[in-house]
This record gives sequence, C-alpha cells and structure tokens, in this order.
Amino acid sequence: MRGRTARVAAPVAAVVGTVLSAANEGSSILAGRLGATGVARLVVNFVVPFLVASWGALSTHRRGVGNTPDAERVTGA
Repeated sequence: MRGRTARVAAPVAAVVGTVLSAANEGSSILAGRLGATGVARLVVNFVVPFLVASWGALSTHRRGVGNTPDAERVTGA
C-alpha cells in the first residue's frame, strides 16, 4: 500500500469508525465500562473501513477507471 491509498482510506476510516464506535460502543465509553472486548471492537470499527476504502482505491487504480472506452464515450475524450 502506498501513501496515496492511505491518504484516501484514512479519512474514510476516521469518519466511519467514529460513527460506528459512537453507535455501537458509545454507552460503554461514556460509562467507563470499556473492557478488552470493547477495545477490540473499537479497533475493528476503524480497521475494517480502512481496509474497504483501501481495497476500493486500489481496485479503481488497477482497473484504470477513466481510461476505458466507455469513459471516452461519456466524456467525449
């Protein structure tokens, strides 16, 4: 994974991970009852969106989206 992929995926993971963590673990965090299992869930809430966004960025780059005959037909290039 290169820097460009991480720059695309990190903000997505930050936003999605924060929303998921607030929705799924918010009450435990506020009550101060976040154990080892809760911490593991928090980590997953950020890692999974990062991996999905990375996969999307990499697959788009590898396919060369924008360099297809369909893209030329649509854009007139």
